[in-house]
Amino acid sequence: MAGHLPLRRLVPQDLHSLVDYAGSAALGLGAVLANDARAQHASVGFMLFGLVASAFTDYRISLCRLIPIEVHEVLDLALGVAVMAAPFVLGYVQTSATVAVLHVAGGALLVAEALLTDYRAYRRH
Repeated sequence: MAGHLPLRRLVPQDLHSLVDYAGSAALGLGAVLANDARAQHASVGFMLFGLVASAFTDYRISLCRLIPIEVHEVLDLALGVAVMAAPFVLGYVQTSATVAVLHVAGGALLVAEALLTDYRAYRRH
């Protein structure tokens, strides 16, 4: 049908926002687990990007609502792909295998969450 999203959007936006903060912290955990400076820096960068994007997105638990939710969705997808690619592009897939697995799995979950979130579920009035 015209006007319908190609995937069923099962994740409410409010739950998504909580997962954003928790997921960002989980990506930052890689900085503690890493045996490689590249993996540490990537982990901190991904964590900070996720936290800042969440803190400034137009949803209920943000500090300042500057980023429209539609832009947040694109940022989630881009971040997910970047997180999955980082171990290979930055070369820490073998030197910090645990962090590489964390990043690939975390990036895949971020993309899945973005594709399954109903971003239209909440509109402030």
